[in-house]
Amino acid sequence: MKIISLFSGIGGLDLGFEMAGHQAVFANDIMNAACLTYLENFGQNQNAEILTPLQYEQQYEEQTLPDLPIVKGNISGIEHFPPAEIVTGGFPCQGFSMIGTRLETDPRNQLYLEFSRVVNIANPKIFVAENVKGLLQLYGGRVFEAIKEEFAQIGKHGYTVQSKLLNAKNYGVPQDRERVIIVGVRNDLEFEYK
Repeated sequence: MKIISLFSGIGGLDLGFEMAGHQAVFANDIMNAACLTYLENFGQNQNAEILTPLQYEQQYEEQTLPDLPIVKGNISGIEHFPPAEIVTGGFPCQGFSMIGTRLETDPRNQLYLEFSRVVNIANPKIFVAENVKGLLQLYGGRVFEAIKEEFAQIGKHGYTVQSKLLNAKNYGVPQDRERVIIVGVRNDLEFEYK
C-alpha cells in the first residue's frame, strides 16, 4: 500500500511499513537534517527529492512530482496529496512529554489537527499515529480523549479508533521506549483491526 508520512522525522515509524512491503509516496518534516536523513533512508531506490511546500504544489499542478516528494516545512497550505491507503504520523509531542513543560496552551499540542486535516483530504483506509506516554495523562486524559474523538469523526465515513500503550523493547527494538499507538480504520471498510 502507499503511505503518506507526516511529521516523518528520519522515518522510524515508516521503516516497519517499508519492511512489510509498503511504500511512502509523500513525507514531511520541518527540520532539514530530518529530511536529508529520510531521503537517505528511503529515497535510494526511487526518484525522490526534497521540496518546499510551494515547489510541491507547483509540481503537483504540473504533474511532475518525484515518486517520493519529501516536503520540508509547514504543509498546512497543501491541499493535494498523492493517492494513499495509509497515513502515518508522529505529530509533535513536546507539549505532551513527561519531561517537557506540559503546557496545555503549547501550540505544538494542536498539530494533531493538521494530521486530522490530511487524513480528511487523503481519505486513507487506515491511519497510524504515535505519541509519547504523557499524552494519556495530560490534563486528566482530556487531551487524549479529544484527539481520539477528533480522529473518529474524520471524513464522511469516520474511523474506528483504537489505541494502546506499547514499549519498543517488547517488539525487537533495543530501546526501552513507551509510545501510544493510535490506529484508525475507515468505517465503510469490512475490516476489524485487532
